Amino acid sequence: MDSMRAVLMMLGVVLHAAYIFSPDTEWVVTDPQSSEFLNVFSHYMRMFRMPAFFVISGFFSIMSLKRYDAGTFLRVRLQRIVIPLISAGLTLNVAQLFYQERVMEGRPTPFLDFLLHVFPQRVLDGGWVQHLWFLNTLVFYFIAAVFIYQLAPPFVEKWKDSRVLDLLRRRCRFMLVLPLLLMGWNVVEHYGHGWADTTLLCGILNLDELAIYFPYFVLGLWLYVDPKLQEEFHHLAPWEAVAAVLSVIVYSRFRGAHGFHAASLLQHYCETLFTLISTQICFIGFRKYADRDSKLFRYLADASYTVYLFHHVCVVILSSLMLQVTMMPELKFLIILSSSLLITLTIHHFLILRIPLLRFMYNGK
Repeated sequence: MDSMRAVLMMLGVVLHAAYIFSPDTEWVVTDPQSSEFLNVFSHYMRMFRMPAFFVISGFFSIMSLKRYDAGTFLRVRLQRIVIPLISAGLTLNVAQLFYQERVMEGRPTPFLDFLLHVFPQRVLDGGWVQHLWFLNTLVFYFIAAVFIYQLAPPFVEKWKDSRVLDLLRRRCRFMLVLPLLLMGWNVVEHYGHGWADTTLLCGILNLDELAIYFPYFVLGLWLYVDPKLQEEFHHLAPWEAVAAVLSVIVYSRFRGAHGFHAASLLQHYCETLFTLISTQICFIGFRKYADRDSKLFRYLADASYTVYLFHHVCVVILSSLMLQVTMMPELKFLIILSSSLLITLTIHHFLILRIPLLRFMYNGK
């Protein structure tokens, strides 16, 4: 599943390049020429990409905890997360924010003044995080995984043969229940008037992101410890194929519904159900076509971290330079995407792999 994790991370480049031309998405750069195709494409990709990523993260967390003690697990995982987070935040994101300040917004701010006055404010309001938000989230999830691993065995032993659990895992019926749990968080948000969707601790903590993706992380934990669920998860049940189609139809019909009423709740339910089924389809596809030893997939798995960390500033700069270029949005998207991938892969191959200090800073190893 390393190949799946790598592809999902690198799809971040595709997603952010598509955001530039998506009228429904507010991103760093917005091209005057929009594309409805890229708008829909990015919207549906966003629905499953990070949930699938967090399922894999949960799966690998338990795998690692079974091999190493909790202290070793946290030391290795946090080194792989925190060091690249700080390094990228203080170099790549500083460069991007300064570029936005000077070039995109036209403010003649000297670099030293930017560092002393502008960037500290970006740190306080969480603006320095940018695309690195998921690394912050993983830190909390890894700590939670240790507690779950230590405390869960008695409950697992008690419930592993229960009829209720067997009913939920059979043909992945749990997917019908999980959206209800996530809708419960929507109720909290509604009556809390959006209090959870606020960055805390200088952008390190966002309760909304933490709550929304945690069930997917826990699903990954469950998948690893439950061979019966794994077997069910690797096959798409007939009801799921029908549910996926119906979910898309219903979601598209009520997309954009706001407030706390039947249409909005139905939209959220169908969105989550489609996300779960799409995540499962990703697992099935990668298990069938990419679950083999391959030099290409090994290289991509190694390079994906670098590509993700470096791509954001590349996409921002390239897209801003092409704002005045008139051409098909889809063609411009392909140019930005391919150029960003080429630049970031070149950085990985010729710099990160060859300079130990850079590998430690941006890959944590």
